[in-house]
Amino acid sequence: MQRTRFLAGMMGVGLGALFLLAASATAEARPWAGFTMSTAAGGVRVGRVIPTSPAAKAGLKSGDVIQKINGRLVNSPQQVISITSRTKPGRTLRIRLQRGGRTLTKWLRLVKAPGAATLLRLYWLNQRAPGFTAPLINRSGSKSLASLRGKPVILYFWASWCDSCKLNFPKLKRLHATYAQKGLVIFSFSQDKRASKTRKTLKLLNLPFLVGHNYRNRIGKKFNSNKIPTLIAIDRKGIIRDLIRGSSFSYGRLTRLMRKLK
Repeated sequence: MQRTRFLAGMMGVGLGALFLLAASATAEARPWAGFTMSTAAGGVRVGRVIPTSPAAKAGLKSGDVIQKINGRLVNSPQQVISITSRTKPGRTLRIRLQRGGRTLTKWLRLVKAPGAATLLRLYWLNQRAPGFTAPLINRSGSKSLASLRGKPVILYFWASWCDSCKLNFPKLKRLHATYAQKGLVIFSFSQDKRASKTRKTLKLLNLPFLVGHNYRNRIGKKFNSNKIPTLIAIDRKGIIRDLIRGSSFSYGRLTRLMRKLK
C-alpha cells in the first residue's frame, strides 16, 4: 500500500506518511486538509483524520474512499496533493466518496497550514507512542519504552551543543525530584555523535534520570521529529498526551501535564 509523503520542504521536518498538507509557492498560502491517505481500488483511501482539522469538520472518516475532487477523478495520493496545492486556503473542495457502499458528497474548506510544532502535536496527541530501545549513556545496558509501560514517561531530546536544550534541565530535575517517587520516568536522549561527548557534559549537568544515545536521531525519527529540544509526555498506557518543541515551557506547565499522565 502506497502512502502519502509529507512534503518535507514545506515544514523542514521529515514526517513520513502524514496528513494531506500541500505546499504552494508562498508559505502564507499553504493549504491544509488534515488527513492521511493511501492508494485504494477506485480512488484514495482516507487514513487517520486529525481532530479539529478541515477534514474532520467536513465529516471525512477513516476508511472513506475518495473518488472525485471538484468533479475530477483521483486514483493516487499524489493527485489529491496536486489538486490541493493549487487551491488557496479558504476555498472549498467538493469531495465525492464511497462509504460502506454509499456514495456521499462532502464539502471540505481548506485552511492555512499550522506551524510545524502545532502540526506535529496535532498528529501525535492521544496516539500510541511508537516502540524503541535505546542504549544508555549514564548507566549500563539499554532501555526500551515497552519496559516502562505502567509508568508516566517524559521523553526529552537534546544535545550537548544545544544551549537552549540545557536550559530545561533545572525544570526537569525539579520535576523528577517531585514525581519520581510517584512513578515518573524521565528518559532523555542526547543527539551527540559520540557518547563520550555526552558523558563529559553529564559531569557538569549531574542529571538524575535516564540518558540514552540518540545518534543520527534514530529515536527522534520514530516520532517524526528532527528538532531539539523536544519533549514528549506519555501516560501509563503508552498514549502520548503532549508534545512540546522548543524551550519555552514552564515548570507550571509540566506540573499541569503530570495530571494527564496519571
